[in-house]
Formats: sequence, structure tokens, C-alpha cells
Amino acid sequence: MLPLLNWMLLSTLVLGALWVLYYLALRSERCFRYNRFFLLLAPALAAGLPLLQLPSLWPAAPTLTNRLPSFLLPEVGVGIAASIQPNTNWLLWVYGAGVAVFLAHLAWQLWQQWRFTQALPIELQSGYTLRLTGGRQPTGSFGRTVYWDETTLLDAFEAEQILAHELAHVRQGHTYDRLWLALWRAALWFNPFVHLLPRALHLTHEYLADAAASQATPISYTSLLARQAAAHLGFTPALTTTFHTSSILTRIAMLHHPPVLRRWKQWLALPVGALLLTIVACEKTSYTGALPEPRPSGASATTSVATAPPVPLAKKDTIFTYVEHMPEYPGGISKLLADIGANTHYPPVAVEAGVEGKVFVGFIVEKDGSLSGVRLQHGLQEEGTQAAAAKAINEEALRVISTLPGQWTPGKQGNRLVKVSYVVPILFAKQ
Repeated sequence: MLPLLNWMLLSTLVLGALWVLYYLALRSERCFRYNRFFLLLAPALAAGLPLLQLPSLWPAAPTLTNRLPSFLLPEVGVGIAASIQPNTNWLLWVYGAGVAVFLAHLAWQLWQQWRFTQALPIELQSGYTLRLTGGRQPTGSFGRTVYWDETTLLDAFEAEQILAHELAHVRQGHTYDRLWLALWRAALWFNPFVHLLPRALHLTHEYLADAAASQATPISYTSLLARQAAAHLGFTPALTTTFHTSSILTRIAMLHHPPVLRRWKQWLALPVGALLLTIVACEKTSYTGALPEPRPSGASATTSVATAPPVPLAKKDTIFTYVEHMPEYPGGISKLLADIGANTHYPPVAVEAGVEGKVFVGFIVEKDGSLSGVRLQHGLQEEGTQAAAAKAINEEALRVISTLPGQWTPGKQGNRLVKVSYVVPILFAKQ
């Protein structure tokens, strides 16, 4: 459950930062194509950045003070709630239910649109399909279909301008943008910022279509916008792009906006992206700083450190911390961390005492792929009534590493099989 919760929090942070950038710097600019791309890419970045395997981009951990140098693996989290109910992942169920609800709503909208479309007469045109609505829907577009309200009083010039606007939507594929964003809205439904994107994208689509339709006669097109918006009120299927929208004043203002592009605002995406990547990397990278010093235990059962005596090593056999071909666990590092997390149980005595903290367990991958030297590199040390809880946590961490299934592919330095030392942090935390 911790990886899912961590992904949800990080994706909210990423999309929030991107939305703030758009809202403060980009939405009032005439860089419509850039804004369209930005809004379409933002949810994908929010979902994808927290999933990157960033720890592999960082160097091996520094040598542990007075300890065997080891390669530090990513941290594994073990929660009290997960240990008490190992088969119940309520957060995953809640997330899946939310996705299902939003996808069902999207399917319902598409079905409504299809049913409405089938009842309209059709006229095939060059590059698009024209359907006459008879006043049941304002002029608009969906996919490659233009819905035309023939009951509206228009002269030939006005009709030509409105049709040019709708054909801009069709040719630029704005419907597919809306569907793309609807899918991401379902995937990121828990993220409040994803629900702000559809309106911003819709307005950007209108700016693009207005720009295409008003190239020849911007003044008369502005007057047409005002007249048509005032003359139409009615129901429109949610996924349809219509010529008549409530954002008409904003569109008119944008048509008269000075066509000056402040490129520096667009370049702001680069430092913001770099900052987000750094934040995500720091969040996902395992503990690489100095190991905590021992500190007295308080009533809240805070983490302190217990150091084990050094493991005696044979002088003739070098143990490496990093080699050309690192040892491989069956299924890779992600499978190793998953196995550790699945097989680790929060000791009941620690649950009752409320003890939590991080335990560092070291081990050596031998030349034949077996594990040896499993040791408590740094563990919890509590006093009084919490001493037994800290000991139980330390023993559980040692047990799970000692009983890891499978045989590793040994490490190689050049053409020679070598021993490699690892340390894995296991975080026992209350949820």
C-alpha cells in the first residue's frame, strides 16, 4: 500500500506544480499550440515521473562508518496495517473503484453521444461529416462530425466563418485530446488538479479554432461571436465541442490580445521539470546520508541505532561494493524488494508497543549466487518495556533476508566471479 500512496502523493505534487506554472505564466499567452501540448503532457508526467526507477541513476551509497562497505539498496517499507491484514489492500480497492467510476461515466457519455448522433440526418462532405440538428443542439463538432443547427439565422458569410471554426476543431483532432484527457482524469481521479485540466484544454481549443476562423476578418468574427453566444442557450452533450460557449468574453479578449509571445515563460517548463525530477529522485532514492547516531528512547518509541560487531572476513577473498556486472536477483531488484516486503511481518509485540524505525540488514552475494554473512548492520535499540519490541523488529529483518527465495546470478568483475556486499534498509512504520 505504501508504494501506491507514495505514487498518489508524488503525482499530486507534480501535477500541482505544472498547473501553477500554466495558470500563472501560460494561460494568458497566445502560445496556444504550446499550451495545448503542455496540458496534454502534464497528466502523463504526473503519473510517470514517480514511477521512474531513479535510484539506479545515483551512485552507490558511501561507506558505512566502521562497517563493511556495501551497496545500499532502495528502502522497503513495512506497515502495521499491512502486517495485521496482509490480504487486505483497501487503498488499492478504493483507487480501482474510482478509476472504474470515471471510466463508466466516460463510456456513458460516449454512448449518449452515439445515440444522439444516430438520430440525425447525415450529409457527407469532403474530409468531414455534416449532421443537421434541427435546433436540438447548437452547432458544434465531435470527431470528424460537424453538428449544424440549420434553424439559426445566418447569412452566407457568417455561416462560412462558423463552419471554418468547427472544421479547425475537426482537422486539429481536438476531440481526441479531450478523450485522452478524460482517460487520464480517470487514472488520476484522486488528484484535484487533474479536474482543472479539461476546462483549460477546452478554452485552448477554442482559441486555436478562433484563430483559424478569424484570420481574414477578425473584427467581423468578434461581432459574430458576441451575437451567436447571446442567441443560443441549450443542452449540449459533455464531450462535444460547440461554437457557443460560456467563455465567449474570454475568447473575444484573446482575439484582441497583442500577438507578442514572451518566450521566457515557455522556457520556465525546463527548470520546473528539473526541480520536480530532483524532488522525485530524492523521494525515491534510498537513504544515502550519514547513518543516524544513537539517541535515547522516549515515550514515542523513536528510532535509534544498535551496531553489530564487524563480520570477520577472509583476507584472501576481496568483497566488492560495486562491480562491472552486479549480482542479479531472480526477477530483478524490483522483485527482490517486493519479496522482502511481502515476507516481512510487523512483530505483534512491536505493534502493541508502537515501536517503529529503520533497520539496515547487510549480506553478501557469494560467487555461486548464494547469500552469506547476513547481519544486522544497524538496528533499533530501545530501553525498558520497548526493548523487546525493538529486538523483535531486528530479528524479523534478519529472518526475512536469511530466508529470501531463489539463487542470485553472481557478480562479475571482468571475467572473474566475485563477492558483492549489499545493505537493504527496511522501514517499519505505523500507518
